[in-house]
Amino acid sequence: MKRLAIVVTHPIQYYAPVFQALTASKQVELKVFYTWGEGSVKKFDPDFKKVIEWDIPLLEGYAYEFLTNKSSDPGTHHFRGII
Repeated sequence: MKRLAIVVTHPIQYYAPVFQALTASKQVELKVFYTWGEGSVKKFDPDFKKVIEWDIPLLEGYAYEFLTNKSSDPGTHHFRGII
């Protein structure tokens, strides 16, 4: 079986079903590496003035690992924020 590693910034609602389908296909051994945990837990959004939580499981059905983000300013607003 082929092994596939995917590195992405954070759990994203439209990637999760793809990762789950790849794993279910049994054609690849998938592991997803996240560089930032944003989006994986409930969070208060000041713009919407409410707690935001995805209505689909972002971290179920596939192997994943959160890498330690060494950036002094973690985030997706600049390139060095995702390393």
